[in-house]
Amino acid sequence: ATDSAVLAELRCVGAQIQEAEFSDPRGATTKVNEWVREATSSAIPSLLAPGDIHAETLALFLNALWLKGLWKKPFDTTGRGLFRLLSGALVEATFLKGWLEHGFFEDEQLQAVEVAYRDELGAMLFVAPRVGFFERVRNLLTPEGVAALRRALVLRDFDFRIPQFDLSQEHSLGWILETLGSRVGPSRLHPGESVRFNQMRQVVRLRIDQYGTEAAAATFLGGIRGVPQVVAFDRPFLFFVHDAAGQCLFGGQVVQPSADGGPGRR
Repeated sequence: ATDSAVLAELRCVGAQIQEAEFSDPRGATTKVNEWVREATSSAIPSLLAPGDIHAETLALFLNALWLKGLWKKPFDTTGRGLFRLLSGALVEATFLKGWLEHGFFEDEQLQAVEVAYRDELGAMLFVAPRVGFFERVRNLLTPEGVAALRRALVLRDFDFRIPQFDLSQEHSLGWILETLGSRVGPSRLHPGESVRFNQMRQVVRLRIDQYGTEAAAATFLGGIRGVPQVVAFDRPFLFFVHDAAGQCLFGGQVVQPSADGGPGRR
């Protein structure tokens, strides 16, 4: 039996509650992957792999996020260019190019450009550390550091160039459970039984092109019983996608774009 009071609490925060037959691992896995595919508009076709659900699975907590934002003003063109890797080597990549008005900031450590989406959806912040400053700048970009950087932006017109990229990554988040301590404890969802959360994984997909951004993420937690005139980001950079309220939805880094604008290295 499931505690109805717990279900009511979950619904109050917008959670959807669905029953699943974990005694049928294949069917339950298919049901979860269908939910993820629908929630992310097929950007993430599946989250669970065979074996993630088994007869001892007691509960799964799922989260999915999908965003598709069109640039307030699309980039004018695309073209080929050289991108400098952290090693100093040069590789060819496809760049988006456009003479646009953007939020801009630069100092001796970095350049930052924020590109707005249409319909007040939010914006995407790109941060390119100067050569030799990548690790230092990345460590400074805490939530507070990103907020401070966004406050320092000023609107300027310039020719902005950024590599087109498509990132798709899967992360095991088991280290979080190890940090918190994956202890066995009583289950409020299933009174009389104990639960131990032993799996946590996230799949992320994010791409940008001439017209906008598509980003998606899906996470599951499983429990078992027991400016210059041209600003060219032609070197490794970091990015952050914010909604209109300033909440950071996605963040990451690009250290090596692919030559054709497809999947590269994060």
